[in-house]
Amino acid sequence: MTEPMTTGDNRVLIVSLSMKRAMDASHLKPFSKACEEVRFCRKCMAVLPISSFKKEPKVRFLCTTHLRDERKKYVVGTPILRAFNALRCRARQDVFTFGFTKMQITRSQIIALLSDEHVANFSQYSLIPLRPDKPLSIDNAIIVSVEKRRYVVGVWRKSRDPDEYEKNLKLII
Repeated sequence: MTEPMTTGDNRVLIVSLSMKRAMDASHLKPFSKACEEVRFCRKCMAVLPISSFKKEPKVRFLCTTHLRDERKKYVVGTPILRAFNALRCRARQDVFTFGFTKMQITRSQIIALLSDEHVANFSQYSLIPLRPDKPLSIDNAIIVSVEKRRYVVGVWRKSRDPDEYEKNLKLII
């Protein structure tokens, strides 16, 4: 069965009766009022009152308990990992300075080189190679202060001489 239906600009639409019932949302109004008071948490897999969710403009589908747990995952962990990340970032810059594309030292090897002093004051130390013509590896790595690194790497940039680099490195160690 079809029935003609007019729109606001006097166009006539032919719709079935079942479609007309679907277009009429009056039977959904009690349901939508109930939905304003509750929300579904994807982690709990339960419908909870709206007060269990954080009030902010962006609609979240995690209750406050699970939202806190989710955000804890992204915290940068232990002091050792923070020190490792700082040393690795500086070492990566130096690897490109010395003309290499990759470091051949692993995360566990860098962590093994760290002492308690390095971990406590990681912003004051840097990882550099002993020989600038060889890639940074566990056998070719040393941790020095940032000031010493600036001096030695600066000398390397000017001269590009591995022997002079080694001589200056031995002077400051």
